[in-house]
Amino acid sequence: MLYIIILSFVTINGFKNKETNRVRNTIFFIILSMFVFGCSKSETNNTHNKSVSESAKEDYYKEKILGTWIYDVTESKYPESGDKFIYALKGEINYLRSGKSNFNGKLIVYYPENPETGTLVFYCMYSATWRIEDKFYYETINDCKFVPNFAESNNQEKVRSFCDFVNELIPKGISFSSEIIKIDDNVLIVQDETTGVIETSVRKVK
Repeated sequence: MLYIIILSFVTINGFKNKETNRVRNTIFFIILSMFVFGCSKSETNNTHNKSVSESAKEDYYKEKILGTWIYDVTESKYPESGDKFIYALKGEINYLRSGKSNFNGKLIVYYPENPETGTLVFYCMYSATWRIEDKFYYETINDCKFVPNFAESNNQEKVRSFCDFVNELIPKGISFSSEIIKIDDNVLIVQDETTGVIETSVRKVK
């Protein structure tokens, strides 16, 4: 459902020139990568009786996830319309015992085949609530914001347009879920339930 909503929004509100459409297509691709999987599974409370071992494992996950984790992913994308682009999302996510979480990082988007657009850089941050049930991790985004990084970007106008657009686009209250593959003192590995994508974070060393 979210895919259709975003696609409709992009189509109806398309920018007038090709250069801006390129940036908008990039935004669309990244936002889908970050958020679209969140609408696939409803968050229902687990009502079955848990065994002692299941409860112990869940408590272990809840304890181990606390603290600050470093997230660092770089991917190349080849959209059907528009130029190839590379994006890197790097930052830190902090999980609190209160069930709150927050992310602060930097998003870098680079068009290797289009020097005119070049490199666009943004600060990104979000606040959320999290919970763990059995081996599944759920997070609900309460607020998300992108801020221009003019100093590291080639094109200030496009950076500003990106932020204005994406801050209106991202829905508040969206939830997503992942299966916990591994979590210990050093690494957190989860697999998105819809896309199957595996993401790895490492614990920040104090």
